[in-house]
Amino acid sequence: MIQEFIIQPNDEGRRIDRILRKALPDLPLSAIHRLLRSKKVFLNGRAVLAGDRVQAGMKLEIDLERPPPVVAPGGPRQKSDGFSGSFPLEILWEGPDFMAIYKPAGVPVHGPGSLESRMVPLILKTIPPSLSFRPGPLHRLDQGTSGILLFSKSLRGAQVITEAFRQRRLTKWYLAILEGVLPITETWRDVLLRNRQERRTQRAREDQPQGKAQEARTVCVPLSTTSNYTLAALTIETGRTHQIRAQAAVHGHPLMGDVKYGAAPFKGGFFLHAYEIQFPDNLPIPHPPFLRAPIPPLFKTQIHRLFGEKVLLQLDRNPFLNPL
Repeated sequence: MIQEFIIQPNDEGRRIDRILRKALPDLPLSAIHRLLRSKKVFLNGRAVLAGDRVQAGMKLEIDLERPPPVVAPGGPRQKSDGFSGSFPLEILWEGPDFMAIYKPAGVPVHGPGSLESRMVPLILKTIPPSLSFRPGPLHRLDQGTSGILLFSKSLRGAQVITEAFRQRRLTKWYLAILEGVLPITETWRDVLLRNRQERRTQRAREDQPQGKAQEARTVCVPLSTTSNYTLAALTIETGRTHQIRAQAAVHGHPLMGDVKYGAAPFKGGFFLHAYEIQFPDNLPIPHPPFLRAPIPPLFKTQIHRLFGEKVLLQLDRNPFLNPL
């Protein structure tokens, strides 16, 4: 039996073996390579090798004796995860290649009940069908962190944004309430090690194996202080798991409410908000100069209570430029 597909724009430039792995998700990798070795995969009537790359508009034919389930155009079906839809979706910005979503604190990015499980089926309804491309989040946020989360809508968007993050051409600013007084801007440089059993990140000791340790760099800018707390803007130069939370604790200023990293308990959890992303002018896809996520109500209340209304108004007016 011959399965036929047309290569779509979001499949452009990909290797044929990667296309087949996405289009035939229930077929083992060994079986896919067997099809290729047996000359049973064709592009525009020509048998192809695993490394051949596709172009939009090509006709893909697969000779299958017993065809496995094949995903419908638009990508794999989203499995039900029991998500209740208990939080509203807020789109901060949308273009043809990516979009920005507001992530509430407490909502995971991946897995059951996640923002990804809610957004991907919606995005798939609005973009051209593809055998291999699947939209998804372009960076990470901890479950307890609120703020901006970027989602891809095209292969081009995923590639450009991912590369911009890798080259540190996108600047992400976070807002945090820290315990203690931070009088001046500090740059934190530490070697961090992830403790998977305790699910926390810590500074590596000299007597620990350094193979999995990673350097972490964070710039922390105090915006306002009281006798016990600091409102800070932070930007990260690396992307380690729990980086801000771990480094803030290491340097004696754990996030307010972050019990896991040594802070006093607070009913609303810890205060960390992905507030702003700044984009370079020459990014080769449509984009805004910067995006900002509204500060959550509980976070706003604490800023007002601890630092005053003037500080809150300043945050609303002033983008994080070079920095605040």
